[in-house]
Amino acid sequence: MDHRRSGVADAIAALCDGIDALYVATPVSSHLELATFAAGAGCHVLIEKPLSAGLGHSSPLVQLARSRSLCVGVAHYRRPSPVIRWLRTTIRLGLFGPPRSARVQFSMPFAPSQDVPMAWRYDRATAGGGVLADAGSHRLDILSILFGPPVSLIANFLDVTAGGCEPTAQVSLAWRDELIAQLDVAWRAQRQD
Repeated sequence: MDHRRSGVADAIAALCDGIDALYVATPVSSHLELATFAAGAGCHVLIEKPLSAGLGHSSPLVQLARSRSLCVGVAHYRRPSPVIRWLRTTIRLGLFGPPRSARVQFSMPFAPSQDVPMAWRYDRATAGGGVLADAGSHRLDILSILFGPPVSLIANFLDVTAGGCEPTAQVSLAWRDELIAQLDVAWRAQRQD
């Protein structure tokens, strides 16, 4: 382990001394490492989404948490929302008939210059992705809660920043029962939905 990682591990261990849980809300590139150090120090961990910048990196963290009987989770805080619970119940009871399609749109002003502290969201190495990972992930999670896992998903990035992140994305989803959904997410210079 290099000295920087050792220093971070020691700092997290000191931070976790005397607390039960830690919330990791740093840029995405450090989520997995900090969460692993916190679990290693015996803390339950809630991690801001996404967990990491790629797929398949979470297994060691999951194994560590299980071996120490710790709870480790990703902060999809919209799940317990009363309106989401109501929608889920309404759909499951079939009160409006079987769902056939869904359309979700998200847009907010976000076009930072490099000197703005949140500009890291436009750098793929730090953010792990753009608007789809940041804001779209919540909407994809809600669609999965309401309708179950889709059988197909196609994503299109309409443009890419110099740092490699998508400020706009369109996602088409389909389920076995012929339900389809369209998700449009965008960081725009001005317009907000």
